[in-house]
Amino acid sequence: MRKTKAVALGAVAAVAALSAGCSSDHPDNKQDVAGDPAAAVTKVATAYQDAINARKWQRVCELRAPSLREGSVEECTKKEEAYDAPPPTHSTPSPSGTPEPEDAPTGPVKVEVTGEVPAIGDHPAGQGVILSFNYFHAKETELSRWALRLVQQGGQWLVEQVEDALRGEVTAEFMRATLSKEMRR
Repeated sequence: MRKTKAVALGAVAAVAALSAGCSSDHPDNKQDVAGDPAAAVTKVATAYQDAINARKWQRVCELRAPSLREGSVEECTKKEEAYDAPPPTHSTPSPSGTPEPEDAPTGPVKVEVTGEVPAIGDHPAGQGVILSFNYFHAKETELSRWALRLVQQGGQWLVEQVEDALRGEVTAEFMRATLSKEMRR
């Protein structure tokens, strides 16, 4: 009896160790999709925008639903890296019109509103988020605001749609209207 109990405990420990070893190093992969989705959705949306701001394209692609990334994570990453390649001048005009480095620093990502969003066209029902952050140019600060649709796939929340949400009042109604577009992106 004692030997059986020890073997059973050893098996449980081995399964736990294997499970821990299979999970990703990213904390937002450990999502609680069964309970209230707001915390998990907020975590994933923030991680997604942080990865974009840091130009971590593989992470961006990992957090996208297959319909948004249009291929494997590896294909998506290669496409994003190619698109992100610096132009020959390595500078773009800032909102003030003066040349500015492409990598203007950004402030922290803030989630402004979350809520359920209905299915529309090719977009499934899910959770919507409006998030914002600032770009800090040499002479001014520029606000960036996005609406994201997140859906549950494979036991985790993934970004399925991204829309510009700069021109509008930050409310749940505005978020739903912004994400009611039938465009893919």
